[in-house]
Amino acid sequence: MVEKKMLFFNCPVCKKPVVLNVETSDFQELRRIAIKHFDHILLIEYDMYATLRTLTTFKSVNINEGRKIICPKCQRVEYIPILTEELDRYAFDHGDHALLVYVIFGRIAYDIVDIIRIGKPTLPVKNIIRDIVEKVGSEYLASMLTEIIISGPKIIYADEEIFHKINELFNRIRILRRIQIIRGKYKIKEDLPLAYFKTVIEDIKNDPEYEALDKLNKQLDFVEKLIGTLEKSFKENPFRAKQILDSIKEEPLKAILRRALEEKYSITL
Repeated sequence: MVEKKMLFFNCPVCKKPVVLNVETSDFQELRRIAIKHFDHILLIEYDMYATLRTLTTFKSVNINEGRKIICPKCQRVEYIPILTEELDRYAFDHGDHALLVYVIFGRIAYDIVDIIRIGKPTLPVKNIIRDIVEKVGSEYLASMLTEIIISGPKIIYADEEIFHKINELFNRIRILRRIQIIRGKYKIKEDLPLAYFKTVIEDIKNDPEYEALDKLNKQLDFVEKLIGTLEKSFKENPFRAKQILDSIKEEPLKAILRRALEEKYSITL
């Protein structure tokens, strides 16, 4: 017999209480449902007594580049960041269902679950990176970051409307502090491989500011150290350096590494 019962729990993401009126039955199997809760998505399983048995949180992303995902139910195309954790989870609201994406050591698994919605969208959290992107676009900032990693300029121009924000951002990122920002027209370097940092920016622009800055700091450190590793390896064993580069699966990252090695050290891999 199907019954309606109340289910209560606190959301682990925003700590707000969640109250659901769920259907239960005499069957022993757990029931599953996805919940669009403000700006995040949860997956819950509950039993015949409306007792919560499992609760899983998923990242909600909205980017136009990255690793392509096609929903097996409605064929809608989505993207997840190229760089993910070894074990990661993403969710997309597709109207009457949620597309759940599991990243497991680089491999992708899908799940389709009915979805309900609770709460109104929350006001966006403070994030200087989002402020910059809203004024000049992600390609503008991606061009600056890519140029700095590849060419290592000592001076970067920034347009008047965004000068103070760029200056503040650069002062808060270790690698960027060495760059002098000067008021002037900045021209996007369309000939540079911008896809990698454009994806990074889109992935972090809606995070809380401290998280976004930490992630950007780590990404820049990672790329800079990888370039140094490849340069050192090339001097010792060019074949080994090529093996390291070939082992990297992300083509946008490889494009930056190749260009940086060519411009900084005249190394072609």
